[in-house]
This record gives sequence, structure tokens and C-alpha cells, in this order.
Amino acid sequence: MKVHFSARKGGVVSAVLLAAVGLTACASDYGPQPYPAYATGVPQRVQEGWVVSSRPVQVQNRNTGAGAVAGAVLGAIAGNALAGRHDRGAGTVVGGVVGGVAGNAIEENGSHTGFEYVVRTRRGQTFTVVEPDPNPIPDGSRVNIIYGDRVRLEPVGGAYPPPPPPAPGA
Repeated sequence: MKVHFSARKGGVVSAVLLAAVGLTACASDYGPQPYPAYATGVPQRVQEGWVVSSRPVQVQNRNTGAGAVAGAVLGAIAGNALAGRHDRGAGTVVGGVVGGVAGNAIEENGSHTGFEYVVRTRRGQTFTVVEPDPNPIPDGSRVNIIYGDRVRLEPVGGAYPPPPPPAPGA
């Protein structure tokens, strides 16, 4: 396959690359999550407990397939623009496959720090739950355990307490 490069094609390639970089910003699901529409106005069970211990974990981003689809579309456009007049079909297919693989890899490779909490309820039940918190809820903190679509933890009072002071001599 011959590749002919022109200023017009360079502009298309630049636009596709800019869009691909923009896609990486969409890959993360870090931070507060929106409530799904069906969950609004639905009562959820709340139980009080406390954090027994916590440890940092890596939370892998969800793979929705959007990265592969967007990458395939952008790759096909770039492949078509870069291919010669007679090789546009092959350029589109190759660009679509390469773009789909790259888009999937971008979406899949994102991760961030969260925390796995060991939580004990007032009734003495103990369980673990992983939260995508940027800062841990300190051990011993009282929390509301919210049972809904997913179990969530919220510090009593709604605000995260400040982290405990460092140990003397640390």
C-alpha cells in the first residue's frame, strides 16, 4: 500500500490524533459517580458501622467498549485519508483495526488508587468494600453503610475527617 502525504491529509491526521488524546480523558470513572435515573427517589437501606482497617488498592477502569469503537472510527478515517487513491478500502480497514485495538488498550489501561475497607456493623457483621476514594477514611471512623445498587460508605456527618497525625518520630 502506498502512502501519499499532503497538507490536507496532515490536517486530518492531526484532528484524529487530537480526538484520540481526548478519548483518554473519557476513560476514567474516578471520583463521585452519578446516580442512575432509576435510583432517584428509591429508598435505600442505611446501617451504621465503623472502619476497622483499610489498605490502598488499584481500581481498574471499567471497559465499556467505547474506546474500541471510537478508536476504530478514528483509525478508519485516518487510514482512509492516508491511503492512496486506489488503496482507500484497505487503508480504511487497516486503520479501523489498528485504531480499535489502540482505543481498547487506552480504555483498559487506566487505573487509580482506591481503598479496600474492612467494615464492622453495630450487629457485629464484618465485610470488605472497595471505594474509589482519593484519600482513605481513617481507621476507627464511624460510617454509614448505604445499600443500594452498590454498597457505599459515607463518613457519618458526610465529610471525610482529616487523616490522623503521623506517629511520633515518623
